[in-house]
Amino acid sequence: MKTAFLALLMLFPVLGVDGQIAEEKPVSPGTLQRLKTAFEQVLSGTGIRDLHRDFELKFDTLALRFKLHIAPKTPLPEYTLDTLDGLINQILGGTSHARLTGQIYFDRYTDRALVSVKGYTTDQIFQSIEIMVEPLGGMEAFSRRLHDYLKAEISQGHSWIDRLQDRTSICFIVERDGSLINVADTPFRTSLDAFVAQEQKGSPGIASGRPVAYELELRLYASYLQGKTGWPKDAEWRRRPILSWKKKGRQYLFSSLMRPDAPVVSFVYDAVLGQYRFPIAHAGSRDECSRLIMEIQKDPDKPPYFYRAFDRVYFYRNTNR
Repeated sequence: MKTAFLALLMLFPVLGVDGQIAEEKPVSPGTLQRLKTAFEQVLSGTGIRDLHRDFELKFDTLALRFKLHIAPKTPLPEYTLDTLDGLINQILGGTSHARLTGQIYFDRYTDRALVSVKGYTTDQIFQSIEIMVEPLGGMEAFSRRLHDYLKAEISQGHSWIDRLQDRTSICFIVERDGSLINVADTPFRTSLDAFVAQEQKGSPGIASGRPVAYELELRLYASYLQGKTGWPKDAEWRRRPILSWKKKGRQYLFSSLMRPDAPVVSFVYDAVLGQYRFPIAHAGSRDECSRLIMEIQKDPDKPPYFYRAFDRVYFYRNTNR
């Protein structure tokens, strides 16, 4: 009786109330990589698209097996789950004290899955409501100030208005501190630079608790600049959060989590491997997209951060139309 009581005392600190082992041991990087590969091979080709899921791997002391918990539930075939269960327990066969978490990303275009696996942690990633970038006074006031500035330039004899079409659009970058940068390659670049220099900082965009840069695209109204019409009731502009931007020749190369209306290619950035994978050409000529894909693969820039382990990143060059 005394021996049985001591055995229970020795067992109690190890087991939790739900039958799970409380003490966790780290899993080697090689084992984590084998798990990642197994998950990606089994979950690719399921037909599930554009979906992020979190998962947890815990050892069930009653079944003496690792159990996979995906949240929210995902409509995976039973044979897929059985295959994955077998591979998980084969890879983790000698590590019953492990507890792991990860993310699954089912790609939007390629019917492929990307997976990250890591040791369990109580750290939580702060998520917040996305806050759009806002120039001083709001977007319409900003667009009106820009037009009135250019209108004054025209009245002083600047001749570039002759080359301006009524569907012309120009781009600015709102940096993470709210400051403006002119990236439009136009005949009136000097005038835009002067306008930007006098503008005060606005409110930067916020996503997942962090400031993010934005690309602002505004339509210019030639008829208003020439004094032929009044200010339009529905002025057009777009706001697009960007991950990075850099000058390439006379153009700028942007990367964004949102697909633009421009010649564009995209990759899924695998934050675990630090690689861009699964390239897709969405718009533009074949030669143009091929050159852009080769350029990004030859000289890849690591994104500044990601909201999740995997995201499809869209690359495009700004065009002044």
